Amino acid sequence: KTFVLNYFSDKDEIWFVGDKCEVNGNDKELYDAIKAIDSNRAHATKSVEDTQNIIKKYILKENHE
Repeated sequence: KTFVLNYFSDKDEIWFVGDKCEVNGNDKELYDAIKAIDSNRAHATKSVEDTQNIIKKYILKENHE
């Protein structure tokens, strides 16, 4: 999955939300790569609802409580 990073410049804003970010998870390598670039832009999720909340709160910056 990290191959996709070859298509972005260092000026691009890249976000990642994945559910398999733990050791041996298929999202871990890309999660770690994005986290190394900006730790605020890599998020592990556990459910569809969690993913929606992460996108709203951090990427779209919607204020919800």
